[in-house]
Amino acid sequence: MLIAFVSPVLKFIWVNKAYGDWYGLSRNDIIGKSVRDVIEPASFLGARKHMLGSLSGKSVTFENIAFGADKKLKAVRACYIPAKMANGKVMGFIATVENITAQKLAEQQRDQGLEILTKAQAEIKALRGIIPICCNCRKIRNGNGYWQLLEAYIQEHSEADFTHSICPDCAEQLYPTLKCAARHGKPNPDPEDS
Repeated sequence: MLIAFVSPVLKFIWVNKAYGDWYGLSRNDIIGKSVRDVIEPASFLGARKHMLGSLSGKSVTFENIAFGADKKLKAVRACYIPAKMANGKVMGFIATVENITAQKLAEQQRDQGLEILTKAQAEIKALRGIIPICCNCRKIRNGNGYWQLLEAYIQEHSEADFTHSICPDCAEQLYPTLKCAARHGKPNPDPEDS
């Protein structure tokens, strides 16, 4: 946890060792310097209004970006608490800054995983349980007790579509005089051989 005490003119009065380590500086290299001269410009822009808010007497907590000594972008959560004298005058604020980069990456991965799961669930329409089917006509009794065609039931409860054809066994039974190219599960021969 980075901890600092900042004056009303936005100069560092005190910082802990972790604050110095974050920027690759000694504590003495930071104390007395302007906040603008120590932290990166993008971080300062994101934090400045919150610093001013704290100097007006309000405690603020916010998330921001920050760059450490390694110059890598990090996510941080900062809390600024006004330091008041006995008469209520604000003499600066105490800043605590916590690196939340790992937490933000985990949240991002979680959100991506939830998005993938939600999308997959929207695409899946599965048939489950026992489905009552007529052993003669193959109609299915739906949840309302009505009998409907097998194809209609499956289309209603899944993403499947149907196209109709006739198998060789049925073709032989229904059209015995018609010469069918394929019989009894054998593939269609090459038309050149007929």
